[in-house]
Amino acid sequence: MTQPPTLPGVDDAIEAAYRAACDRGYRLALAICGDAAASEDAVQDVFARLLGRREALRTETLDAYVTRAVRNAAYDRVRAKGPVSLAEGYEPAAEPSSGEHPDPEVVREALGALPPEQREVIQLRVFEGLTFVKLARATGVPLGTVHSRYRYAIQKLRSLLRGSAQ
Repeated sequence: MTQPPTLPGVDDAIEAAYRAACDRGYRLALAICGDAAASEDAVQDVFARLLGRREALRTETLDAYVTRAVRNAAYDRVRAKGPVSLAEGYEPAAEPSSGEHPDPEVVREALGALPPEQREVIQLRVFEGLTFVKLARATGVPLGTVHSRYRYAIQKLRSLLRGSAQ
């Protein structure tokens, strides 16, 4: 997403949350949905709901709330559409650090082959830098499940990337 638009007449806390979480929320939704338009819609839906509930919000938990709400909105869109592949426009926020870097298109295809739950964990852990504990809190998934999804995702990615190198 490009620079988020200004939200005239919006509380400072929600405005700050929107600016801070808009791009990360979009990347998370894109990792889950695999569709740029649906991802943008999911983020916009979350912030539209936030505006309607601003009296009930606590600013200290706003970031976790936004992450969980975007995640849920993205999964709602995935369930409504059925299985989809990762969007062509997907670009990770940062490159993972390792020796050799495979072709980005091969990585994009390998990420697209993961189930949405595993793509989500990879997106939040590798590309967004969340710790496992923060990831579990943000998604509402038990810590052990987060670890398992990450481990299975890494195993599958290694297998897919090794297969493409041959």
